[in-house]
Amino acid sequence: MKQDYKTGKHLSTEMPYRVVNLGLENHHLKAEVPESLSPEDKPPSKAKPGDLSALRFHTDKVHKYHISELIDLHLLEQLLKSFYDITGIRYTIIDTDNNILCRAGWTELCLNFHRNCPATEERCKLSNSYISQYLQYGSYTKFRCLNGLIDYATPVMVNGEHLATIYLGQVLEEPPDEEYFRKQAREFGFDEEAYIRALRKISIVPESEIKPIMRFYSQVAQVLASMGLERMQKLEAADQALKKSEERLRLVLEASKDGFWDLDIEKDYLYVSPRWAEMLEYSPDELKMRFDAWTRLIHPDDYCQTMKAISDHLKGKTAQYEAEYRLLTKSGKWKWMLDRGKVVSRDENGRPLRAAGTCIDITERKLAENALRLSEEKFSKVFHQSPIMMTLSTVGDEGVFIDANEALFNGMGYSPEEIIDRPVDEISFFRDPETKYDIQNSFLDNGKLEGIEIDYRTKSGEIRRGLLWSHPLHLNGSPCRITSLIDITEQRRIEQEMARLSDLNLIGTMAASIGHEIRNPMTSVRGFLQLFREKYHEDIDFIDLMIEELDRANKIITEFLGMARDKTVHLQPQSIDQVVMSIYPMLEAEAKYRGMLINLELNDPPKLSIDQDEIRQVIVNLAFNSLEAMSQGGTLTIGTMVEGRDTVLYVKDQGPGIEPELIDKLGTPFVTTKDNGTGLGLALCYSIAARHNARLEVATGADGTTFKLRFLNGQEE
Repeated sequence: MKQDYKTGKHLSTEMPYRVVNLGLENHHLKAEVPESLSPEDKPPSKAKPGDLSALRFHTDKVHKYHISELIDLHLLEQLLKSFYDITGIRYTIIDTDNNILCRAGWTELCLNFHRNCPATEERCKLSNSYISQYLQYGSYTKFRCLNGLIDYATPVMVNGEHLATIYLGQVLEEPPDEEYFRKQAREFGFDEEAYIRALRKISIVPESEIKPIMRFYSQVAQVLASMGLERMQKLEAADQALKKSEERLRLVLEASKDGFWDLDIEKDYLYVSPRWAEMLEYSPDELKMRFDAWTRLIHPDDYCQTMKAISDHLKGKTAQYEAEYRLLTKSGKWKWMLDRGKVVSRDENGRPLRAAGTCIDITERKLAENALRLSEEKFSKVFHQSPIMMTLSTVGDEGVFIDANEALFNGMGYSPEEIIDRPVDEISFFRDPETKYDIQNSFLDNGKLEGIEIDYRTKSGEIRRGLLWSHPLHLNGSPCRITSLIDITEQRRIEQEMARLSDLNLIGTMAASIGHEIRNPMTSVRGFLQLFREKYHEDIDFIDLMIEELDRANKIITEFLGMARDKTVHLQPQSIDQVVMSIYPMLEAEAKYRGMLINLELNDPPKLSIDQDEIRQVIVNLAFNSLEAMSQGGTLTIGTMVEGRDTVLYVKDQGPGIEPELIDKLGTPFVTTKDNGTGLGLALCYSIAARHNARLEVATGADGTTFKLRFLNGQEE
């Protein structure tokens, strides 16, 4: 007969079921026990009224799998929830530990009373636990729970193992005995009237309507059993494959010189192979390892990093665990070990359960490495801690930088990534390409370089002066070269400054000696020329020209006297910003006359001990030089700032810059680029700077020139 034509009667006869009595007559409830119920299906006869201990079902059986390992419970819950939404038929699935896996449609009586009270909830669990003894695959069981409602149950059995139960219930077959339930409400402290109202909502369902539903639930259980069996077979096949793989690994490790370990994290048991024990001078029988026993063998200096490597891997931060550490042998010696391992099993929450790995004795390698390290450390200390810039590079047309020291990175402004492993030709160290090729050829011809003075370029483009050495050496059998560079830029600057100051001092001394001797006759001549100007009107143009030249000569003498080394200066605490502001109107007028702008960047630095008149002279000289260097529309910037402990006054123009060949000659008297200049204005600025313990610096380029008057640590508190 096809399933489509089966009647309720057919289903009733085809679907086997049983009725189990929990001894409810002892609790003053009627319970019919069918004649077909076998003696073992009947409750213990010695149970006393109210005594539930006889219903407790204990089993020592441990299930190999939980239902959640074999069946997608989330998907099952979605399916049954959809079934409930369509039909309104409630369901509950409980595992063998009485944990509710999913449910829908529970009645108010169970939800708000029976399952909300510890005592009645325990009765529910006892009912479920006891009835599980009578469940049979492909059938369902009817029983009245200890709280008085009727439930129906069918088991989910996978490969003959009961893993879960599907329940339909919380119903009655006939109108309830309200007096019994009132008594039960009073016994457990329920609100009696609310409890009875919830009882009256319980559906009275004849068993004929239950059988088709339970048949469906039984078929669902059979489908789940089939799915679970397929999953179980896959898991067991994987387990068998793992066992075979482990057996092969065991055979390989027994023939290998490597030690093997296997850590059961849950049981805190560490298995070590005979070779592992042998490396520590033990016999296999002497080592009954636990994890903490192994950690006690680790050298104190290696303990923290080893534990961190293990912890990071157990937390899933690393793909595998690897550590090098020392272990204490039986004879008291330390041996270096290379340990590698991996977590091979985790639970559903990602918690590690088991890890395995290998251990290699690397003591000899470590001793060789240590000897090499000591040798390399000596070289490294000289190389990396030297204040001299140094590089290691390969030799040849495609030379590559192998290493460089910190002094070079600081001096050149490059990072290690920009130098190391980069071709030498990619880094433009030399100012002139021709110099680079000359030096390379000289090294190839002579086999070394000794104290070659060169101009080199930093990353920022700054040109500096240095002394270069280069010598050959071999690294790992390959020809290389070690190159050293000493920055002598400051040394050369000081030498030039000393020479300039020496010249200025000489000129100043001469000016102080002969200045007055020259000015007195000139004053007399100028006076007579002014008298002749009134007497000889026809020669007045010539007389004015002679007076103008005398005034120009007098100005030169005045500037000469300003360079005198022993000139008296009046130092007083002054604000440089105020000095700038005092001459700003004059400078602004001159700039406007020339069609230019002046920009002030005054940052209120601390007061300095200065001679106000001399500093004003420096500002005027530098400002007028800058105005004359710019074309119409340019901007002159005058500013102050603090750099480190130094106070800086700067004058910046937008002119074409100073020719490189003139840089070293700046400040030398009579050296000028002006048609009518004497070259004494800038020389006077250098002299004033020296008298104020200051330094005049210049930076020039195509976008303009900046002069900085740097007062060295000259702040007034």
